[in-house]
Amino acid sequence: MKKNTGKEKIDIYFIAKKAEVSPATVSRVFNRRELVKENKVERVLAICKEYDYKPSHIARAIRTRKTKNIALIVNGISVYTKNIELIASVESRLDKYGYCLNIFNTHTNKKKQKYIVDIIDERVIDGVILQGSGFSEKCMDTEIIELLNKRRVPSFFIERYMVNAEIPYAVIDGKKGGNIAAEYLLKKNHRNIGIVSHLLTYKILKDRVSGFLNVLKKAGIKIKFILEFDIKGRNPEIMKSLIKEKIDMIKDSNVSAIFCTTDIIAISLINALSSGNIKVPGDISVIGYDNHPLIEAMPAKPTTIDNDLKKLGEIAVDNLVARIEKGRLLKKKTVIEPSIIEGETVRQI
Repeated sequence: MKKNTGKEKIDIYFIAKKAEVSPATVSRVFNRRELVKENKVERVLAICKEYDYKPSHIARAIRTRKTKNIALIVNGISVYTKNIELIASVESRLDKYGYCLNIFNTHTNKKKQKYIVDIIDERVIDGVILQGSGFSEKCMDTEIIELLNKRRVPSFFIERYMVNAEIPYAVIDGKKGGNIAAEYLLKKNHRNIGIVSHLLTYKILKDRVSGFLNVLKKAGIKIKFILEFDIKGRNPEIMKSLIKEKIDMIKDSNVSAIFCTTDIIAISLINALSSGNIKVPGDISVIGYDNHPLIEAMPAKPTTIDNDLKKLGEIAVDNLVARIEKGRLLKKKTVIEPSIIEGETVRQI
């Protein structure tokens, strides 16, 4: 590597002169390499390496209003959500396109949402992937969409159907997931069934329960109980202690199976039942939802419905990059059908 003696400015014109190409060709090597002949690309890169030259991304951003940065706005980050899986998926996919990931966490807070949009605007972020707030009320999601549209920031929504909104989205069909869970329990001959969930004010959970109940209703089966727990952070130990307070009620209901709207609840329930000398699946079968990585640590892996956030992340990135670079989406609306992953917590009766 040659050191700069200070006599010459190492810039795009210097590199072009040394590589015997035009400054425009050097620019294309950094921005649209596929348009440049390979021998010229190799010459330019060799000179850049020789003089330790790196293009100014800040200058390019000012000139083109493009930074190769994408924002992912999530509603929470913890070991008890699958958002870590989502983040990893989006980052890996963006890396293939040469984009960088900027992560923002709203904590489902409206003021934080607006603050994040202001930051995105200031940083000249090229596009935004938004995760739905999860609440039944549409105000949070609608307001952030309006803010982004006003600033003309390309956006893509995941984990929420967007009705009458000019924004593309990809979702996993929660109602279908509930259908699949119910059909599986009926196939195993379960007829006395209960449900355990976080508060059903969360639309994503409400959809799962709705789909589950629709199947039971068609089969002429009435649900034994629906237990809802209001818990921040979704900590399984706290959930376990709350469920333990309901153990007598669960026993008295004579259920043979329980549908949990998340795997974290399923883990908590299984541990609570075990502490009350109730065997899973010997006494009560349990089916969860999400295919959360934490179920791998259970002695008996719970049966679950796969909620493939990895796939949603990939779809969001592919569409957003297509919108930014080619001016069009690959597909405006995508609905993924979930699937069941059989474990060891549901028995045939």
